[in-house]
Amino acid sequence: MSNLVLEQMIMNIRVYLPSLYQCAELISLLDCYTSIAYYSNKTKTVRPKFSNHIKIIDGRHPILDCRSDVVPNNTFLSQKDGRFIIIAGPNMSGKSTYMRQVCLLQIMAQMGCLVPAESATFIPMTHIFSRVGHNDDLVRNLSGFSVEMSEMATILQNANQSSLIIIDELARSTSTEEGIGISYAICEKILAIGAFTLFATHFLDMAQLEICYPEIVRNYHFSSMKFNGNDYDTTPHKLFKGPYQGPLYGLDLASMTTFPEKIIKDAERLAERLRTAKRESSFLDTTSKIEFNNTFETIENFETNRTI
Repeated sequence: MSNLVLEQMIMNIRVYLPSLYQCAELISLLDCYTSIAYYSNKTKTVRPKFSNHIKIIDGRHPILDCRSDVVPNNTFLSQKDGRFIIIAGPNMSGKSTYMRQVCLLQIMAQMGCLVPAESATFIPMTHIFSRVGHNDDLVRNLSGFSVEMSEMATILQNANQSSLIIIDELARSTSTEEGIGISYAICEKILAIGAFTLFATHFLDMAQLEICYPEIVRNYHFSSMKFNGNDYDTTPHKLFKGPYQGPLYGLDLASMTTFPEKIIKDAERLAERLRTAKRESSFLDTTSKIEFNNTFETIENFETNRTI
């Protein structure tokens, strides 16, 4: 008997399904507009403008904006004056949060919401791509590095001049030499595409990209940290123009965890040996080049004098 009643009720409701779906869609749209209006009214926001460049003055992350200690940062990207931004800095300095902030503000502006900033100008984007995180994919039998390369291949195939791309610490799951090589090659491909890009990295050598593409690439960095005992202080999460010279403070942050002290000491000793070896190798390479040039000049002068 209950099944008959249930079937009859379903039959009666079925004719109203299109209207019910439309009502649900209208209610969800009204809820979205109400949420946007409530957020814009309760938060210090500004009406975004649209032009041929991205210029955000004192932009704030919309989720972190409820905190009193949130640090605003500026953003500027232009097709003719720096559309590819390289961001370096120590761990926990704010690189990933800053890139997500720019993407969220872009989305909010294009959906008609006011944005948390002093002033904001955006370019209408057709695509927003993100390559963040370093998790493997057990379902597709892909390692973390394979996932990175697979996602980057999709981005490179679909990005265009109206795309915004954020890339967070690309190719760090392989060797340093291969990671820098892969990152550099991918960056050059993105530069050829013409997409607007924020590229965060711990590969400080990537700053050399600005030398090769001075009109397109710009280097920025987050400030260094200062450690006080078991705590740290920083010029808080502020973005500065120019390449970052280090250090990255990985060992200092590790020492703040429950790592055994002996492991930290061994790591510091090994890191110092590696840095010393790198400096000595660089010095020897420079010396060899100078000796080679002097030898070449001596031979050249000898040949010239003999000819005379």
